[in-house]
Amino acid sequence: MRARIPGLPAARRGAHPWVLWAALGLVPWPSQAGGQGMPFYTPTALPLPLAESSIRSFYRHMEMRSLLENGREVANPQQMRVGVDAVPLMVPQAVTSRTVLIAAIPYLHTAFEQAGTRRTNRGFGDLVLMVRQTVLAADFIKGNRRMVLFAGATLPTGETQSDSGLLPMPLRLGVGTVNLMGQAVYSYVNDRLGVHGTLGYTAATASKFGMRIGDRFGYDLALGYRLFPATYRTLHDVTMAGYLELDGMVEQPATQ
Repeated sequence: MRARIPGLPAARRGAHPWVLWAALGLVPWPSQAGGQGMPFYTPTALPLPLAESSIRSFYRHMEMRSLLENGREVANPQQMRVGVDAVPLMVPQAVTSRTVLIAAIPYLHTAFEQAGTRRTNRGFGDLVLMVRQTVLAADFIKGNRRMVLFAGATLPTGETQSDSGLLPMPLRLGVGTVNLMGQAVYSYVNDRLGVHGTLGYTAATASKFGMRIGDRFGYDLALGYRLFPATYRTLHDVTMAGYLELDGMVEQPATQ
C-alpha cells in the first residue's frame, strides 16, 4: 500500500506525492562506499591506489525540487525543496589479498524549505560496514578482468529525532533501521577501453516510526576511453580518460 511520508503534506487532495529528498538517499550504499576511483560514481572492481589501507572521502551536493506521485511529477504549491551536502568518510582495510573490510559514515548537512520557511540539520549519518571479496582476477597484456562482491549493512547511528520530537523525513540523518545490502561489480579493461557494471540490492530489516522503507535495486554502467597517453611508457605517466555513466535505481514505495 502507498503511504504518505510523515511530515510532508500532499500536494493536492486525494494525492500522496513523494518529495525527492536526498538526506537518506545519500547514505553511502556499496556503490558509493566501495570505491570512488575512475569512473566517479560507478564502482570499479579494479585494484585502486591505497584501496587496502587508507582514509578516503569525497564531496557531493544534491538539490530536489519536485514532488512525485507514482513516478510522475505533480504540483508543488508549497514549494518544498531539499538540499543535501554530503561528505562520506571511508576506511578500507585489507584482511587478505582478495578480502577487504570497509567502514564508512557520511557527514550530512540537510536543508528543508516549505512555504517560505527553512530548517536545517547536520551531523553524521548511518554507519556502513561491508566486506569486499574479489572472486575473479584475470590479467592479460593490455588489460584485465575483475569481479568483486560486496555484502554489508547500515547501522542506525544517524539522528532521526530531536528534543521536540520526530524530525521531518528530509531532516533525518539516518533511516532508523538496519539495512542489508549486496552488490556485484564487474570491470573489463582492454588497452584504452574500459567497461564497469554494477548490480546491487538493499533491503530494510524492520519498520520504524510506523513505516517500512521500500527495498532498492540499483544498477550502474560506465563506458570509458583513455584519451592519453595512447601507450604507457612509465608508471608516472599522466592519464586523462572520459567516461559515460548510466546510473539508476528502482525503489519500492514505503509502506505504513
